[in-house]
Amino acid sequence: MRKGLLYISLILITIILNFAPSSYAKEKSPGLEAYEKAMSRWQKSITDPTSRVTVTVTYYSMELIRAIVAYESEKNLWTKDEAENFKYRLLENIRFADCLPFKVEITNNGPAMHMGPFDRKIKLKAGNRELTPIDYDKIFNFKLLGKVEGMVFFPRRDEKTDKDILTPDVKILTLTISKDISPLTAEKGFDFVFRWDNPYEKISLEEYSTGEAKIELERLTKRIELLMEKKKDLLKQIEEIEEELKKVKSRIAELEKIIYKN
Repeated sequence: MRKGLLYISLILITIILNFAPSSYAKEKSPGLEAYEKAMSRWQKSITDPTSRVTVTVTYYSMELIRAIVAYESEKNLWTKDEAENFKYRLLENIRFADCLPFKVEITNNGPAMHMGPFDRKIKLKAGNRELTPIDYDKIFNFKLLGKVEGMVFFPRRDEKTDKDILTPDVKILTLTISKDISPLTAEKGFDFVFRWDNPYEKISLEEYSTGEAKIELERLTKRIELLMEKKKDLLKQIEEIEEELKKVKSRIAELEKIIYKN
């Protein structure tokens, strides 16, 4: 009798656990919660009107990168050094110091897509400024049946001034992939347009982690090398100008002697 009651009790407990409200379910870990929140903001998907072509774009903001690192660290029980090494490699691979990095995933269940040259089919608008890719995974140039994914890189800074393109004034970041990537979307006149509000992220130097600081240090070191080369070229130009000035002044002096002598 007691065994029967125990058996019935176990069954009831199992049923209650299986059908209990979500509040009784295991809570999400802080790392997973932050990761899902960041992904919900920075990853966007669009399916064309025929429901046969789906494009998913992920913008690797610092918020998302930090969330990825925290989640991976939580899952793998990493030490702080291990987490920072992972972050450094991630930032390096996505070229974060110099680029605005986007992961593009395209699933095609329609006729073959011919997207090359892909850099002519994709553009980024930061406020009123239109940008073209400085690099991208060339797999996007191949014929596509099925699924493909890869990275597309846009400039993070103005080439001449080295100033950030994303400023507090940039309220919307818009990435557009042309309708011409597929005969289906070309026929419908359907461009894939992705928008992110308020993409500017203010990160003070005090907030930098070790991995972030290392990446920024490497960038600034390269910048110094570039500026030193420019300085060297400018000094050479100044020397050439000074030499030419001497010749011109010498010629003027000779001409004046002739004029005033007569």
